[in-house]
Amino acid sequence: FLDYHIGVITAAEAQCCGQLVGRPRYIDRSTPNVLQTLSKNLLVGDFGGGREKFFDPLVMALSPPLSNGYNKGFLRQDSYLVIIMLTDSDDQSQFNTAKSTYDFLLKLKGSADRLLVGAAFVPDAEYGQCPAEGVINSTDHLPDFFKLTQAKTFSLCSNFGKNLADLGQLVATSAQTMYLNKTPKKGTITVSIGKDELPNDVKKGWTYNPGKNAIEFGLEIEWEKYPDNVFPEVDFE
Repeated sequence: FLDYHIGVITAAEAQCCGQLVGRPRYIDRSTPNVLQTLSKNLLVGDFGGGREKFFDPLVMALSPPLSNGYNKGFLRQDSYLVIIMLTDSDDQSQFNTAKSTYDFLLKLKGSADRLLVGAAFVPDAEYGQCPAEGVINSTDHLPDFFKLTQAKTFSLCSNFGKNLADLGQLVATSAQTMYLNKTPKKGTITVSIGKDELPNDVKKGWTYNPGKNAIEFGLEIEWEKYPDNVFPEVDFE
């Protein structure tokens, strides 16, 4: 709720093996000029090799020795993991498949509820209409991964800015969901952060989703006014 880590890796063979690129290696709440810094980190260039890999560098980035070495600090065990892929070609990994990558991520986070995948790519239906290196069709590897992860996908060449903004809204909503381990009695829920009690309000407070048995927090809560070590507390009968 109160913090985020944003890192960038590439699919290019020329850039090594799942290492986070840019300076700083990942962005968090303490990073000055967040938008400008993130923009620079995302400008990874176009000097990669002919083979593009997504599964291999993703698994390596989140595994030792990188996760406790070069990429140390990025991965947090209790965090919500969001993966966004931008590509005009399919995966050509040597060591990991769509299924093995999904299984790895599921084990890493402990639950599919803690994982969200989004992707902008060029589907085969847009062949010839969208300038790109290639298209991705139903027999390729990435569509298998998208199905397994129930990814939110959209075309790389159609309303890119709006679709990416919509994905960001979905990420914010998903990350601000607290799943309960018991079902509360109606009317007994209270939610507080530190000394502040949050209102039962869809934008500035919280709502209860009985289908998910979860508390969903509003997107207009001013999280930045709370210290890093203060998190929401939910009480109910």
